This record gives sequence, C-alpha cells and structure tokens, in this order.
Amino acid sequence: MKLKSKEYLFEKDYGVWATRINNLFSELNQAPFEMAITKISCGETIKKHNHDESEIFILFQGSRLSASINNQTLVLNNGDMIYTDPHEFHEFTNNETEECILFSIWWKQT
Repeated sequence: MKLKSKEYLFEKDYGVWATRINNLFSELNQAPFEMAITKISCGETIKKHNHDESEIFILFQGSRLSASINNQTLVLNNGDMIYTDPHEFHEFTNNETEECILFSIWWKQT
C-alpha cells in the first residue's frame, strides 16, 4: 500500500489547474487508463477539446458546473457524472462563486 497525502503537483492543462494521478504512483505507468483531478476556479473554463479516448467526469466539489458536449449544454451538480465518447468535443465552465473539483478518467477503446 502507498499513500499520497496532498502531494499533488497541479499544472496548467487546458486553461485550468490539473494533476495527473497516474504520475503519482509508478505502478500506474502501465495502466490502461489515466486519471486527473482538476481545479476550476470561479469564471474559469476547461478549454474545448477532443481526443481519441472515452472519458468519465465526476463533479466532486462545487454546486454546479456548466458542460458543453458537442455544443449541447448541460449542468452538472455536485456528485453528477458524465461520459463522453471518443472524439466528442467537450468543455466545462464554472459560472458559480465557489471552486469546482472535477475528477476524470479516460481510456482508449479496444
């Protein structure tokens, strides 16, 4: 067992601060998936992008987060989860007064 206690290194990624969890444990280097924790401050947006992996997002902190998936807008509430298919464009905007924490995991379809 290994414990990482708030030793996260957040770096700018898609316009917001994020940490890639796989980088914290060498055992995850060969995992078939990657994970990240992203901080989205008030007024910030995860820039619109797409990629060839499937992805799941979970809003862990914050009351509401605006999501745009292929130009369809929806709102995530605390605890909500959303799945995106490969190549779907997605972006997230925090229009609220508190910071949001978004957890994501992505993988290539086999």
